[in-house]
Amino acid sequence: MYVEGKPDLEIESLLSDEVIQPGENFNLSVKVNSVGTGNAKNARISLDLDELPEIAPLDDNSKFLSLLDAGKSETVNFHLQLSKEAEAKTYNIPIRVSFTDEAEQLNLSTIETIGFLSRGRAELSFASIKTDPVLPKEGDSVELTLRVENPGTVSAKSVQVYADHPFRGNKQSFVGTLESNEDGPAIFTFIIDKEGKYEFPIAITYSDDFGDHELKTNVTIYASEGGSNTGSSIAIIFILLIIGGLLYRNSQAGKAKDRIIRYLHKDRHSDKENTK
Repeated sequence: MYVEGKPDLEIESLLSDEVIQPGENFNLSVKVNSVGTGNAKNARISLDLDELPEIAPLDDNSKFLSLLDAGKSETVNFHLQLSKEAEAKTYNIPIRVSFTDEAEQLNLSTIETIGFLSRGRAELSFASIKTDPVLPKEGDSVELTLRVENPGTVSAKSVQVYADHPFRGNKQSFVGTLESNEDGPAIFTFIIDKEGKYEFPIAITYSDDFGDHELKTNVTIYASEGGSNTGSSIAIIFILLIIGGLLYRNSQAGKAKDRIIRYLHKDRHSDKENTK
């Protein structure tokens, strides 16, 4: 007498990582166990991604096993990608398994799900660096502005910038929280003691979903010699112009005076000739 067995399938799923960053590729392995008393035929393992637009398959999201004998196991692998725009939250991927028994009757096992946590990273960098005045001189009070931007996928918290400059002034600036694609200024004010080229380190500290981070770089400032003689030269030129104007006016007045004296002498000479 022939007794037809009853096949049944169970699955075990495993992700390559339990925490996945937006934009990352990851793998999902599904082990299919034949736990019934009969052989499972035409087994299809598929991922239901219709409600998960943030997850894209990098190959076929459906795998096929033609025959799985009772007591045997097979593993299939799915290659996926989490989009760069994915939010930081938990994602649950439904896994469906269908098969037929020896009589070609379709069966559907219980849908299993596997979840993972998406955590984004903050990525800080300097958007711009400027000084006021643009070309500082020795003795100037300088305002250094560093604009810090966050092109990462999540907010950067407790952002602080440290400038280890050699001048008298503040060396720490608190920026606060920078959301994704946001920027903010870190401002330092100091007095340049003497001319020269100054290169000093800058450090940014912040935290995100993955903990505390530090970013380092260097900034270079050139300071020219102070006490320029330009102002004095202008003042001297102005004084000389005034003196020249006075001399010219006095010269013109002297010439006019000489003409009057000559005229008077001429008149006196004419009167004497008439008297004779």
